Amino acid sequence: MLKMKSKTTSALLKKYFDRKKKDNARFSLRSLARSMELAPSFLSEIFKGKKALPPKHLDRLIQILDIDHEAALEIKKSYLEFSEIAVLSKATLSSLKSSPKKPDWQLGEKAQREILRNWYLLPMLELTLTEDFDGNFSERLGLTKAAVAYGIKRLIELGLLSEVKGQYRKQQSQLAFSSATSQEDFRIFHRQMLQKAEEELSNNVPGAYDARLLTGAVITVDSKRIAELKNKLNGLLDEFSKDCMSSSGDEVYQFGVQFFPLSKNLPKKIRTKV
Repeated sequence: MLKMKSKTTSALLKKYFDRKKKDNARFSLRSLARSMELAPSFLSEIFKGKKALPPKHLDRLIQILDIDHEAALEIKKSYLEFSEIAVLSKATLSSLKSSPKKPDWQLGEKAQREILRNWYLLPMLELTLTEDFDGNFSERLGLTKAAVAYGIKRLIELGLLSEVKGQYRKQQSQLAFSSATSQEDFRIFHRQMLQKAEEELSNNVPGAYDARLLTGAVITVDSKRIAELKNKLNGLLDEFSKDCMSSSGDEVYQFGVQFFPLSKNLPKKIRTKV
């Protein structure tokens, strides 16, 4: 039987198990075991660090426990220590290879909430990195003078923006925003960006179409692969972001991905054939 090299991974799995159990009174070790088609005693040994989860069950456990992208990558990396690594899917290995480096700055909960609830704060930081930026946040981002004044004040107070001889500059190369569960702050940020996307969709001025890409596809998906597919999309976002940052820029863009169900997941017993 495989054993963990350290208890770090098992402790991380136990952390997310406890979090889900706290948020859902009906969730338990037995219910998790049923979903995983494993024995409760076996899962208990995994959480204690005495046994390791067979790699073929890894994506399923990450999905059920709502483990966020960064933590999922750390867990998957630990499985590279096992000789059974060959059973990991190609998608899993790909996501490991493209895993992002740890950001050099992480905000406190209060500061993160403020940043997420005011969509323009992040674009203001990025705008300072563009070529020949003249300090005109208002016209470049379509902001009121009051919003710009507030943004500059708060970003400087948070240590994210500096001013030297009248020139503003982003202080940290990366900022980390992640959550294992759905949170209102993140939903507010995404709603604001979706609204900006809707506004851009109505923009018919010459050149607007060539400057954007708003596209999508309606597809059929195996629900058992949701966690794996989400990790793929996160990996794509990381890779695309790194490619964009590999050279200097002159404009600030929003890159978002929407991947959500259109059909309802009905219990099998009430599904009908058509």
